[in-house]
Amino acid sequence: MIIKPRFTTSWSNAPTGATAVVQEVCSFLAETYPLAPIQLHITVGWGFVGNMPMQSSAVGESLTSHATFTYAQVRTALLAIGNVGATTLPPTDPLNRAMWIVPAQAKALGLMPPKIGSDGHVGFQGNVSTQIGTVPAPGVIDFYGLVAHEITEVMGRSIHNSGFATVLDLFHYSAPNVMANSIGGYFSTDVGNTIGNTFDTNPNFDAGDWFGNTPDAFNGFVAGGQINPISAVDLTLLSALGYR
Repeated sequence: MIIKPRFTTSWSNAPTGATAVVQEVCSFLAETYPLAPIQLHITVGWGFVGNMPMQSSAVGESLTSHATFTYAQVRTALLAIGNVGATTLPPTDPLNRAMWIVPAQAKALGLMPPKIGSDGHVGFQGNVSTQIGTVPAPGVIDFYGLVAHEITEVMGRSIHNSGFATVLDLFHYSAPNVMANSIGGYFSTDVGNTIGNTFDTNPNFDAGDWFGNTPDAFNGFVAGGQINPISAVDLTLLSALGYR
């Protein structure tokens, strides 16, 4: 996999070192999943996500589109790739909802041909530290973790709970053998027997974010003054989504 960030004109307002951090996150994710024969194009802005100003209270936002597929199409694609959790998916749709798949993930699953345009948009703002691996000052956000948070949302790290379903919904459990259909619950690749991490219960945050028991790039609340790393469970989650 290759991830190519495309910086908008608003990026001229980004702090020194921010470009290098974005490129480092893209390189890390690409090197972690080298077998996905795809290129992702992600638009990156400062104070803007796509062409829209960011919410004043947000330090990071993502925006992408979706295409609709059947559960059978998605399950077949995941089984063909052979990533973690794929063999636990039942033959019939356990959620009875159409699947919403973002362009980046659809390409990874072989459900969509390559395209030239952007696969999604991310935007950032606020007081961030661009020093990778260095604990930020109190109140200052670890930019590496923030970038990883938003880019992986463009890669499909989301939960819908109702109406439509995502691949992550298929690994969202409330108890062993019981898929969750509301916020909270936990991530599991073995039909709910093992808890990878727990999902956020705050309705104001994205349902596919972690609750935040430990510092992590995928936490719903991005705390300042600490490094928010990409954890081993984070990488397992992306593998379950179809990246290899």
